[in-house]
Amino acid sequence: MAAMSHQAAYLRASTEAVDLARAAGLMAAQAGVAAIKAEAAVLEAQGHAVGGDEAACAAALDRAERAFDRAERGSDPQWIGYFDEAYLSAKFGHCFTALGQGKTAARFAVRSLDMDGQAYARGRQFNLALLAVAHVQCGDPEQAAVVGVQAATAAERLNSRRARDYLADLADRLGPYQGLSAVNEFSERVLPLLRSV
Repeated sequence: MAAMSHQAAYLRASTEAVDLARAAGLMAAQAGVAAIKAEAAVLEAQGHAVGGDEAACAAALDRAERAFDRAERGSDPQWIGYFDEAYLSAKFGHCFTALGQGKTAARFAVRSLDMDGQAYARGRQFNLALLAVAHVQCGDPEQAAVVGVQAATAAERLNSRRARDYLADLADRLGPYQGLSAVNEFSERVLPLLRSV
């Protein structure tokens, strides 16, 4: 259910993302797995953010943070090992970019990069793209393009539609800044990747 909520948010289906996250949270509470309760809350927040509901997003983020802090990770199932502070920070960053709050998003996106980039290469690429979008929202297209080149480089080693979608979104956001040397470099780097979709 949590994974389906994540996918719904990615597809910008806010209501479905929230409903699925709440269902995941109920099931996690019944199973007694606090880490999944925290993940469900942050996914609910992302659904609210996609829908533009800042107050509901903030309430769900607060619940996620409290559940994460209370989680006894030693008893977690092995399959939720990916859910750590870097993952939580990435989700917070996605919420704030969806709400157009680039400065806050950038702070969380930077924290999201404190991860095992080898084990989670795809996640690292996503987080680099997230940071680049946050820089655009902060009015710093050159820094966005520099980070965007890193995200494009990371995407070259992946076979991921979502990685390319994030790069396409970044390219659209940087479109008005063509002419800046860093943005031109990003465009040259990312174009072959986007054509391969």
